Amino acid sequence: MTALLRPAFFILCALALCGPAATQAQPMPAIEMADIPAGSFLMGACVPASADKQRRARDEFMGRPPAQPACQPEEEAFGSASGPQHAVRVRAFQLGKTAVTLGQFKAWLRAAGRDDLLTEEFMQANRHGDQAPVVYVSWHDAQDYIRWLNQTWPQGGRWRLPSEAEWEYACRAGQPVRYCGSDAPRRRSLAR
Repeated sequence: MTALLRPAFFILCALALCGPAATQAQPMPAIEMADIPAGSFLMGACVPASADKQRRARDEFMGRPPAQPACQPEEEAFGSASGPQHAVRVRAFQLGKTAVTLGQFKAWLRAAGRDDLLTEEFMQANRHGDQAPVVYVSWHDAQDYIRWLNQTWPQGGRWRLPSEAEWEYACRAGQPVRYCGSDAPRRRSLAR
């Protein structure tokens, strides 16, 4: 996963969902979806030449073009943790327009009787109101939430977490950007 584009569905972070068409009658909780068209993109970050000397030397020795273009000077600082870049093709899918909100997650907590999750840490991390993204959720609890959505959605659901490639593709929105939606990191505070 690129260090530059951290998906919002990891433990302690917000959940994002892929699911059935938004045109279905929606039960509580309402989830608004966006259509993401099929396409391809370069996933990952550039690997600086200093971190990839041996492979580049072999390519040069054999007269092959480099497997990936050299990094731009401003990209060198990002390191090789999320490289090398590689072409990825993504099928069309739908993605929630927002991360799963605390209010949406509370509907599952109530239905499932999961008061065991209401630890002091969970409540402290989710003190920003029902419209804020839910955080401090384990992968297993996210899967339980998704199973519940699939069971309660009219005509059955096909909800799931997006893949890493789907999330990064949607986040980049067709642009060759380093961060979700732009080249500039943004720090947002949930405090109001």
